[in-house]
Amino acid sequence: MSSLVPKKARIATPSNGGHSVSVASSAANDGKQEKLSLLRAAMQARGVSAYLVETQDAHHSEYVADHDKRREWLTGFTGSAGTALVTHTKALMWTDGRYFLQASQQLSADWMLMRLGEKDVPTLEQWLEQEAGTVRDAGVSAATTTAAAEEKHKEEDPAVPGSEATAVSVAVAPAADGAGGKKGGMGVGGFRVGVDPWLLSAGTARTLTSKLAASGGCLVPISGNLVDEIWTDQPPVPRRPVRVHPLKFAGVGVSEKIAAVRKLVVKERASSLVVMAMDEVAWLFNIRGSDILYNPVTFAASLLTQEDAFLFIDAVKLGEGVEQHLMEAGVTIKPYDALLPELRTLKPKPSPAAAGTAPGPLLPIDRCIPQLVAR
Repeated sequence: MSSLVPKKARIATPSNGGHSVSVASSAANDGKQEKLSLLRAAMQARGVSAYLVETQDAHHSEYVADHDKRREWLTGFTGSAGTALVTHTKALMWTDGRYFLQASQQLSADWMLMRLGEKDVPTLEQWLEQEAGTVRDAGVSAATTTAAAEEKHKEEDPAVPGSEATAVSVAVAPAADGAGGKKGGMGVGGFRVGVDPWLLSAGTARTLTSKLAASGGCLVPISGNLVDEIWTDQPPVPRRPVRVHPLKFAGVGVSEKIAAVRKLVVKERASSLVVMAMDEVAWLFNIRGSDILYNPVTFAASLLTQEDAFLFIDAVKLGEGVEQHLMEAGVTIKPYDALLPELRTLKPKPSPAAAGTAPGPLLPIDRCIPQLVAR
């Protein structure tokens, strides 16, 4: 009979000041505690106090492929919106009112449900700031790292999630690259929050950095996703064929679209544009894919300069007709994980705002070309 007793999820409520209370849940543990143990071991090896697990993929898509459902795999919560945070002693997940009931049923007793928007339930940023302050005031280091772990990872570059590469030869977003809160809040510090930089916008990173630095903590971009490291049966990266979107449906050819976008880039006093949103890439190059269920997109990114148009994509997806279609428009095809190295080849211009990215660029892109982007 004991096996039929429902598990308990925990909920942060106004009455308990953000602490946990139990509510009935029919979700079985099914290895969630083991997943947390494995993740915490990976966190310890990287020297971080907490790790942020986002819902989105590296392109910040609304819908994601099975390969990128890291938060769902770790927590058991299948809703489309939520952010998980794991420390060495706590596991929390924030979601909005649409999913309170579902989350309380799917989360195991190892997780605390943080009900966004409810009175006295802190946001992720507020919780991190409070926790960092607690660690600082206690006069202890929450990170259980070693000098060897720091040295091992400090020169790594963040590989694009889903690519075959694990690192490239330039130093961007290392695991420890600053002096904590005293110098920008990224690097060594008391309460160290690890993140996959490809899943974080530069704006969000700056907000978290500011909140943490105020309490003596820091943000730690880590090369490679820690959930990927422990997800042994993770679905493969989708590499489904790409097809040409016919001109009679597209209405405008690729060359014309590129020329029009370049004019807009110049109007914004920039010389280059990074395009990461997969639907925008599909529109720009008149291609369609099926890497994400019910979405006609493919995993790809683009870099437009005034001279070149680069498409970063796994070439195995491209049939002869697609390659010809792109070559006729003057598009250069490069490996999917070659974006950052290509960005590093861009040279500063004399103009005060010579190069730029779309609003809210991903953290690795934002940090890759600081000498080119007007602040």
